[in-house]
Amino acid sequence: MKQIISLLLSTLILGSLAIAQPSQITGAVIRYDDGKFEEAYNMLKKATANENLFPEKKQKALYKGYYYTALAAARISNDTGLSKKYPGAALEAHLMFQKVMNYAVYSKKWKNTAKNDNAENVIWFGLYNDGLTNFNKGGNAQDEESRMSIYQSALDNFMAAATYKGDHILTQRMLGATYLNLKDSANAIASLEKALEIYRGRYVVSETNTADAVKLAKFTNGDFAQDSGQVSYMVQQLAVVYDAQSEPRKALDLLESSKEIIPDDPNVKRQELNIYNRNPELI
Repeated sequence: MKQIISLLLSTLILGSLAIAQPSQITGAVIRYDDGKFEEAYNMLKKATANENLFPEKKQKALYKGYYYTALAAARISNDTGLSKKYPGAALEAHLMFQKVMNYAVYSKKWKNTAKNDNAENVIWFGLYNDGLTNFNKGGNAQDEESRMSIYQSALDNFMAAATYKGDHILTQRMLGATYLNLKDSANAIASLEKALEIYRGRYVVSETNTADAVKLAKFTNGDFAQDSGQVSYMVQQLAVVYDAQSEPRKALDLLESSKEIIPDDPNVKRQELNIYNRNPELI
């Protein structure tokens, strides 16, 4: 008899919890909409912690909780103060968002909602900023093991960021720089070359890119000045790798072609002179 009563009580408790979880998620969403991102995040984490409390008929509420957990985590990662308190928030936002987008039953609904919420851009921004933070920390690490570990964390951030903006010049440039610090020349070259390819495809006149199209891109793309500021760094990094791989001619050709974009860059000219000094036969 006691066992039956105990079983009934357990069933009642689980039933009440199953009813409570969706209402907790609704309350958290209200907090999120009010801009109380940290409060919403903690409520959502608690409400979605046990998937077993969401039977099949309540799965819609569970994935709503996951979606808003992703958004709240992304907002936290973009807040200077809160990001220090929740250092893994950007990657958590990415993983939770992908979980929702890859769940076939509700993916179409949430993809439309995410577009309206500008969710991918918010998540990318948090991932990119976390990547920059880790990249800079890696440069200040006291020993090689710590340095490599921190750079790997930066790489994780930038690779996740590429899920949302793989054609963003900053994403590819920082992927290349991070690969270089991890001593992965092949992937560094691939990322840096892709970044330059993206730049040329948008802002340089060619057979497939008319002067009018380039002019329009420069006028309408708010990232033009920022993108242009990255060219010198990308060219220099690529030239260093080419030269280190015993391909000084390839490095010089790259430096020469970059003058079309940055004609008076003193760093490019200096690097070109250094390569010629080491390889006078190429003059």
